Amino acid sequence: MAFNTGNPVEPNGSTDPRDLKDNATILDKLVNGSDLSWLGRLGKVLKTWAGMEKDFSDLLLRSGFESVFIPYAAGAIIDRATQLVQRNGELYRVINQADLPLTLTGNWAADELKLFAVGDAGLRANLNSPTGTSYITRGTQTLEQSLLNIDSTVTQVSDRTESGVFGDSNMRTRIRSSISANPSIYILGDSISHGAFAGDSYRNSWPNILKRCLNLDFGSISYGFTPLMTMGAGPTLTQDIHEILLSPPGAWQAREASTGSYIPQGLSWVSTASGNILSSTIPTFQNRVFVWYIGNPGGGTFDIKINGVVAASVNTSAASVTPINVQVVALTADKAGFSKIECVTTSAAKVELCGFSYVGPENTLTVNNFSNSGRRLRWVDESVINSMMNGTALFIMALGYNDSGDNQTNPAYFSEFKQRIDWLISYANLYEVPVVVPDFVWIGDPTDVTRLELKRLAKETKGVYIPFPDMFKKAYGAASDLYRRDTLKLFTDGAHPNIAGHKYIAETVAKRLGLSCTSKKQALDFYDWWYPLNIADTGITALGQTSDTVSAVKNNGSQYLLRLNLTGLGIGVANAKKIQFAWPARAGINQAFSTVHSLAPKTDGTPQGTVVITAGGDITANPNTNNGSTSNFVFVSAPTSDKGAR
Repeated sequence: MAFNTGNPVEPNGSTDPRDLKDNATILDKLVNGSDLSWLGRLGKVLKTWAGMEKDFSDLLLRSGFESVFIPYAAGAIIDRATQLVQRNGELYRVINQADLPLTLTGNWAADELKLFAVGDAGLRANLNSPTGTSYITRGTQTLEQSLLNIDSTVTQVSDRTESGVFGDSNMRTRIRSSISANPSIYILGDSISHGAFAGDSYRNSWPNILKRCLNLDFGSISYGFTPLMTMGAGPTLTQDIHEILLSPPGAWQAREASTGSYIPQGLSWVSTASGNILSSTIPTFQNRVFVWYIGNPGGGTFDIKINGVVAASVNTSAASVTPINVQVVALTADKAGFSKIECVTTSAAKVELCGFSYVGPENTLTVNNFSNSGRRLRWVDESVINSMMNGTALFIMALGYNDSGDNQTNPAYFSEFKQRIDWLISYANLYEVPVVVPDFVWIGDPTDVTRLELKRLAKETKGVYIPFPDMFKKAYGAASDLYRRDTLKLFTDGAHPNIAGHKYIAETVAKRLGLSCTSKKQALDFYDWWYPLNIADTGITALGQTSDTVSAVKNNGSQYLLRLNLTGLGIGVANAKKIQFAWPARAGINQAFSTVHSLAPKTDGTPQGTVVITAGGDITANPNTNNGSTSNFVFVSAPTSDKGAR
């Protein structure tokens, strides 16, 4: 079916992929069809090859040449000027009529001097050869090169058409219809989606940028599951919102890869002694924490403590291994605005913990990033796929890179990989789950077996396939690791995108899903979380203990918003109190200039002092002698220097 966009050609030609697909169809009719003419994209009547051949035949007739040709041979006689001689498919006429009648000798070297070619057999032979398109130029390129570009573009257009790029609002509608029953989204990925080389993964990894975009459209503020471990060290350190500690050293044993195929998150930590601790410390930017664990026959017990206080006790014993279990606990902030979550084993039986989700209000969308460095689809059990598909509004399948090498060389391994693609298709269709497949097999061409399977997953679930390797390739052929790193400057090494690469991936996925926010800058400027302040240890403490009430800051376009909910101010004493020394780096605040704001006045309007905020985020409360309360609430809106986050 033609798109017929009507897009103009001038001044530089249409770049709409739909026009390229229409042009490819029209070109096929012009070259190979039997019609004498065909309509171009803008309705202009164009001559086909068949039409030009007929015009040539008619030209011969109009020129007076006879349509019955004389075969070239010794002794053949040409009597009239209108007769043509045919040799090896080419047509010739007698040059000088004075030579008529002309008897041919059969010696072509002698006869050729008296004949003149009037046909196009040589040209047709060249055009009909395997390299025929190289004889025609189109701008600065040969037709051969142009057709290769068109073929590549048409393939991409076809991929996008099949996978929903022109129906992306459809995908968003499918997600929305699933959220009421399953307010979760799962990302299944490896180190790329874990956030390797993203630096501050909280702000820079593609899943965390996408979370902000999804939250806008689906009315959520949750952060969701966060991969447990940091990656790299020094300048290559990648860390998410939490700081994870395992104690005592060596007490917890990891289960991952082939030993952790039953674990949805791809990694668990196992304790077989009492008193072992797995802890996470976060700024209190969410209301609740989900503690994920594996149920095991004969499983042990553990307590969940929030800032040292037991909030829940959990028994992990189950009749069989159950991969998805959560204990929900409310988060409360300490005096500095942080929450320390500790899982403390209380028995010597097996306790298997998978990590933490940081979640806002109940029954709102939560994006759970089940990615782990080195993860492979081959090491994901059917039970895991079933349990995830049965509880999600959208499934993002970002595995494949680590499988691709073995898929090419090991038929048995590829068979197992393909089986898991079959399971994903089966359960996605059973539970009517929308599927998105970002293809990160950077080094594979379009015929790579792993890439073909990823594309099949999207196609057979009516999902979205995103061919990232094709987006990073050169005009002719696949891109090398060096090209992606040094020329495009989107990668740190052959496998991992850098901060700019993560931005590109997040924005592309958001666009394919038809989301309202499709820009990292927009996501950080307008749809970031309130980030708790770094409260200084000067006697000032956070009055609020929940994510809605702690002292916190966030960007709001060209301004920042600040709420101060504090206690520890002196009564009746003019005594300056330091609140914080600098903006939290993860808040991304770039204040334009220093500002002064009033503390909340007394009920009769009497001023109680001021708050001074320097450009770098140094905040000082200055209560005056009229101050009548140790607590105060101040809300500030002030401009940022760069008109928004970066």
